Parts: sequence; C-alpha cells; structure tokens
Amino acid sequence: MGTVELAGLGKMIKEGNEERWILRGIDAVIEKGELALLLGPSGSGKTSLLTVIAGLVAPSEGRVSVFGRLLSDLRDRELQAMRARRIGFIFQNFLLIDSFSGYQNAEISLRFAGFGRAEAERAARETFSDLGIGSLGPRKASDMSHGERQRVAVARALAASPELILADEPTASLESGQGARVIETIHSYLRGSGATAIVSTHDGRLVARSDRVLELKDGRLNHCAAGRGA
Repeated sequence: MGTVELAGLGKMIKEGNEERWILRGIDAVIEKGELALLLGPSGSGKTSLLTVIAGLVAPSEGRVSVFGRLLSDLRDRELQAMRARRIGFIFQNFLLIDSFSGYQNAEISLRFAGFGRAEAERAARETFSDLGIGSLGPRKASDMSHGERQRVAVARALAASPELILADEPTASLESGQGARVIETIHSYLRGSGATAIVSTHDGRLVARSDRVLELKDGRLNHCAAGRGA
C-alpha cells in the first residue's frame, strides 16, 4: 500500500459555457519514503494534481487514497485534521508572515495543527537547529533573502513531523544551487523519518535527486519512472 494512490483520476473545470479536463486518466502509486518529482511545464496540471491529493479539491472522476484511506470517504473535519497533522505544505511563494520571525512563522502553523504553545516553540527551535538554520529563527521574514525565506518555509513544513510533504514549485524562485539544497533537505528528512514527498517542478535538473519521476503534459501522466535518487 502506497502513501498516495491515484486510480483513474480526472478533474474537469468550467470556463464560461465550456468544460475542460485539466487532469485525465492519472494512475500512480507513491510509496512510503519516496521523493516523487512531478515534472512538467507551466499549465501541465501539476498544481491541480497536488490540490486534489491534498483533498482541497475533489476529483471529477477516479479515486485518491492517502495513508490508505479514500479521500471521498472522509468528512471535512477528518480532511482538515489530516492536512494539519500529517501533511506538510511548501509553497512557491513561501506564504510567510513578513512581520513574524522565522520561529513565529513555524509556531503559528504548529498551533493550528493543535500543538500547545510550549510544544510549538520547542518543535520550531529543534527543527531550525536540525536544518542548520538556527540563525534565521529570530529574524523577521521581511529581512530575509529569497533563499532564506524558502528554507524557513521548508522548516515550517517539517516542524510537525509530517508523513507526507506536498511541495508546489519550491525551487522556482531560487538559483540552481539553492534549489538543489532545498531538495536535498527534503530528501534528508525523508531518509530520517520514512515520510513521503511529492514535489512539483519544471526543472529537469532535479530528476537526479528524486526516487520517482511523474511527467505531466496537458493534464495526462505521460511517463512514470524511477529516478536515480539523491
């Protein structure tokens, strides 16, 4: 049983009076401990697929299972609890609160997930230390560079020790060296925790650091293969 299983997945949207499939015929299994790269150009359906896997959007057809449970069988409250405690999100645009410190950005996410104040403070500091970015903890997000902000966003996603990480173009605004370090940080976390990650990107240079590659083109899974690993 994989961490994420997709069977006959499709998603249709309406544009005016017309309907259009943005995802169609997606079949894939992402195993526990894998870093799966969702590779494709802008507009290929990568973000749409991540939102369906997260249970934020329901598919128009097919099935999505996460942690062995069909998302269609879960109530809204159960989906919210799963996202808060078991899934870590990393966004292309960071979504940090500029007036908050690095620690505070992680802590507010942990509090939302149900951590107590002291527990959230401890988890944030331990995560920043483990990732080697303790110096960013006290600094305001507004004073950080793009690369520093993304590393804080990664720390925020990992602080709750999620079993699944969903990352939407986390390296898009970073130069190649910084992007490679972000992917390596995620992979290191997976090796230590046994968690799973699905990372969307249009950067083919990251293939060598993945365990599995899912290539999307025009909403269809064009190719599915094992990567070479980090």
